[in-house]
Amino acid sequence: MNTQSINSEKIHLINWITNLQDNSMIERLKELYLSADSIPQWQKNEVLNRIESTPRESYLSEDDFESKLDFNK
Repeated sequence: MNTQSINSEKIHLINWITNLQDNSMIERLKELYLSADSIPQWQKNEVLNRIESTPRESYLSEDDFESKLDFNK
């Protein structure tokens, strides 16, 4: 889908939501919106498992970690 089509769909959805009177649908849309930014539990579990399985000697010091970050990219 190209940018123009996506923008057209967004406008269509905004108009539809603006005219929506169904409270249950509004609640469902709200739940979808709120869950869109949340991290799924399986991903949280995966990160925790990897942290637990990594030997402490493999951890980077805070200084080493910061030196590897490059925010200028």
